[in-house]
Amino acid sequence: MTMVELLVGSIPGPTYNYGGLSPDNTAATGNKAMPANPRQAALQGLDLMRSVSKLGVPQVVLPPHERPDIPLLRQLGFGGRDREVVGAAAKQGLLGPCCSSSAVWTANLATISPSTDTADRKVHLTPANLSTHFHRSTETAFTSKLLKLVFPGDAFVHHAALPPHVRFGDEGAANHMRLSIGPDTSGQHLFAYGYEDGRRQVGRQSLRASQAIARLHQLAPENVLFARQHPHAIRAGAFHTDVLGVSNNNFMLIHGSAFVRQSQIISELSRRMQGHLRIREVAESEMSLADAVRSYFFNSQIISLPHGGAVMLAPSECEAIPSAKRLLDSLPQSDGPITEVQTFDLHESMNNGGGPACLRLRVLLNEQELAHVNPACILTEHLYSRLVESVNKNYPESLGPEELADPSLLQQAQRSLDELAQILDIGCPYSFQN
Repeated sequence: MTMVELLVGSIPGPTYNYGGLSPDNTAATGNKAMPANPRQAALQGLDLMRSVSKLGVPQVVLPPHERPDIPLLRQLGFGGRDREVVGAAAKQGLLGPCCSSSAVWTANLATISPSTDTADRKVHLTPANLSTHFHRSTETAFTSKLLKLVFPGDAFVHHAALPPHVRFGDEGAANHMRLSIGPDTSGQHLFAYGYEDGRRQVGRQSLRASQAIARLHQLAPENVLFARQHPHAIRAGAFHTDVLGVSNNNFMLIHGSAFVRQSQIISELSRRMQGHLRIREVAESEMSLADAVRSYFFNSQIISLPHGGAVMLAPSECEAIPSAKRLLDSLPQSDGPITEVQTFDLHESMNNGGGPACLRLRVLLNEQELAHVNPACILTEHLYSRLVESVNKNYPESLGPEELADPSLLQQAQRSLDELAQILDIGCPYSFQN
């Protein structure tokens, strides 16, 4: 049965800000406390999703998470009316984490395995627990709710997130690659991890979490490979594998310092794929780790085109960094599958440490499974226009951390989320709507 790739994206919320809450994310910490532009962040994300849709790839749009997270603040003991909760939390320094959401970077939402690869021939989905950071670990329940709204029915197996413990830290698809000889064949799953146990935490993804997901998704052991992220790369700012590598079908574009014992991993993948693996490994002499992290060159999307070949969607920052620009220009001229390169202005997301690949979650479905996806969430020109109109009307153009406690922002955010939920026809998922 013919398989179709679907991409999932999420709209940044109206409280999008540069909180600098993740010390290992160099872009986020470097812009901490600077004013962000939530409106521009949402419009740039929607523009990327629209471009993907125009390439003929179905694009699902998810609404933002509820921010400020009033239910969480009440759980932490703050009472009174919503505006009073916000004011009291701000005085205690807890409002910032409850106004931030990593859900805009949908590669962090979940790990998803297609039915071609699972023993029961169903699509398996496991939401990430994001347990290494407080402000991210609170998102799992709402993420699970959204995934069930978008992917309903017996063809989809929705697992609970792994236990929220450091030994099972799970960051979703940002540390997972699937390679295959063809779109309709079973794939090889490369799970990357940063640490092997709770005593030595380097990075965010644990080996135990990756092993658990492979078991839950009923993946054949001979189709699973675990690779440790290079500690030097993590310390340089490559906290997720997708900062240093991207794949599409049987092609992998990867920095030479992404993994420990990388040559052995590549050799084993090539053996398993019977020599069909096509790889472009970029040496440190071609692009330094520092340039890779600054440009997010490897955090690009690679999308197969209907007429053959593939397009690479890269952040515009690559054009200003000589090593990244040289590599971008060389790809269409090489013998690899990339025949076209497009760059996108995603500076709002990039300032928080997220490039094009962070902004999408890949889902491989057959035609019957695709028919069960909630059609109200699939991007069309009409839906795009309505979402852009809503964002332009309701989102602030500038927002600094000190403005998060403004009562008018709370009202503005709730009004915007309510309207987006209506446009996407997903009912009333937010606490303030009930």
